[in-house]
Amino acid sequence: MTITEPGVVYDMTDDEYHADPVEAGSLSSSGARDLLPPSCPALYRFRADNGEEHKRAFDLGHAAHTLNLGTGKPLVKVVGSGKDPESWNTNATKDEVQAVRDAGSVPLHPSDYETVHAMAAALRADRTCAALFNPEHGQAEVSGFWVDAEFDVWRRFRTDWLNQRPGRRLLVVDYKTTDSVDPRAIQKAVHTHGYYMQQPFYLDGVEALGLAEDPAFLFVFQMKKPPYLVQIVTLKPSAVELGRDRNRAALERFRDCQKTGIWPGPTAEPLEIDLPRYASYQWADEQDMTDD
Repeated sequence: MTITEPGVVYDMTDDEYHADPVEAGSLSSSGARDLLPPSCPALYRFRADNGEEHKRAFDLGHAAHTLNLGTGKPLVKVVGSGKDPESWNTNATKDEVQAVRDAGSVPLHPSDYETVHAMAAALRADRTCAALFNPEHGQAEVSGFWVDAEFDVWRRFRTDWLNQRPGRRLLVVDYKTTDSVDPRAIQKAVHTHGYYMQQPFYLDGVEALGLAEDPAFLFVFQMKKPPYLVQIVTLKPSAVELGRDRNRAALERFRDCQKTGIWPGPTAEPLEIDLPRYASYQWADEQDMTDD
């Protein structure tokens, strides 16, 4: 599939989207985060050309999305052929895992297979989440492509879920798996993973493509361990504005790199660095403890 005109696609696969079907190249929300510190354009270009290094957590996250959103690659439980059913270290199991991937499915360790099904059951048992992800009023994994009016570059998004009840505000819902739903843990994840950039990036696309004039954005965080608790999160305006500012910086960098064909890495000049701000406070605390 090749995208040549701005628009919304409802039947695009994950692989097609992440391969970037825009011939001229387009910037996604995750790509915008890769262009800025602590990453850099060189890392962005490498990941865009070669894909992310595969991790077990990716399979679990994809599987949770598949069961909770009702769309995605088939899930296959792979039991290790050795003494440990969780181990995929034998050649026979490695071959089976690769065969599953080659067939377009997601291989899961037995424990992960049970976990994602338990997570899906817990999400459905939550009345608010059950209403948010009700297929009668929503659409999973909608992809959008548009040209940014200010920077004249292609942008793209892929929403986890669009919830649209007649006469009500459009809700853009993004599902995240997490180790903890403690507010401090979620706050840290939103900052570390740049989720505060994702919200304004997606809403820009929804509005630019005419899906809604005043959409709202919700994050749904779910624990990956029992009892698989769920926490719905909205971001304060100050966080969204900071995300919007960083998105603009990423778009400017993307435009300039596309024009020049240069995707710079770290500066070639030696850097003089200081210790983190907390280092002096930590040393002072250690001294106080020694004195006591």
